Amino acid sequence: MLNLPRKDKDGNSYLSYSAIKAWTEPKGFSTGLLGRTEYIMGYFFNDTFGDDLGFAEFGSDVESYITERKCANKFDAKEKATLEQIQPLGVFQHKFKLQFDGFYLLGYIDDAKPDFSHIRDYKSCSRKSGKKYEEDDYFQLDLYALACKQEFGKLPKRLEVCCIGRSGNPFRGGGRGILKVEDDIWYIERKTDAKRLKALEQTIIKTANEIAQYWEVFNKLNK
Repeated sequence: MLNLPRKDKDGNSYLSYSAIKAWTEPKGFSTGLLGRTEYIMGYFFNDTFGDDLGFAEFGSDVESYITERKCANKFDAKEKATLEQIQPLGVFQHKFKLQFDGFYLLGYIDDAKPDFSHIRDYKSCSRKSGKKYEEDDYFQLDLYALACKQEFGKLPKRLEVCCIGRSGNPFRGGGRGILKVEDDIWYIERKTDAKRLKALEQTIIKTANEIAQYWEVFNKLNK
């Protein structure tokens, strides 16, 4: 078993999409430092980076309302009318464990059809910030496709990001309360293939081994 900072109740090591993303990013979201530096701060030293700006809470509220009509008190009538234009697929927050040699990758698929032929990731963003979900280095849906292939023996026929327009600038104060749903919904269809999925698998394995090496040194230095 690969020795990683996070282990489940049975002692099995695991990573998450956010951990892979943090380790490989040139700049961490919470600190602005090198991604792996921010990862080490959070996973090795257990530093906590709160959601003071409210982006994570807002995104969770949006998804909960779309899929299960929860958090209705967080939105006004106009915002709810916009969110109700989105037709959910039916299977929400499907938990998966993508198995690798010595560890697994834990994740949750936002929304999927019951046969997992169509999977969707929800993102609240502006038109400008949403451009990153069109870029080649956005791999979250590829990861979900790998999980579907391992669990169900086939790849989804459709992968898409459902973008919900967001306005408000919590950097100026106000946190979650300043963020609003805009009347703007768009979909980004993503494509994947065997070459891309193989490269992603290699990236995950490489990242896991690098983290394990750093974790071993850290533990030796902090006995």
